[in-house]
Amino acid sequence: MSIIRWEDPPDGAVYQWDEIADALRDRPGEWALIVEPASVSLTTTLAYQIRNGYRPAFQPAGSFQAKAYVKSGDLRVYARYVGRDDTRTCVDCYIELPEQFDRFPDTYCQHRNPDGAA
Repeated sequence: MSIIRWEDPPDGAVYQWDEIADALRDRPGEWALIVEPASVSLTTTLAYQIRNGYRPAFQPAGSFQAKAYVKSGDLRVYARYVGRDDTRTCVDCYIELPEQFDRFPDTYCQHRNPDGAA
């Protein structure tokens, strides 16, 4: 039997994606627990969407890493900012590096190589 009842839907989980992405950008390379979804499918979907830039706050694709953690009913999504695809970042600390480092396949920032050489 169908029911028609005029009412607003209940409030659900609302994620502040822009705020989450900005916080991750402020601490590049550091993993953070960003959300504890209600289902396994949502957990894996969110991690996939973040990694691939499907959510606008996490664009361009590849600038964030994300992992879904699913174990014994414990559902979590972890993420970190690793830099834009069009910039070179340190492979140790993920600090964005100047253009002069673009010619090196694996580039390290000044704390690793004080002379700037890879």
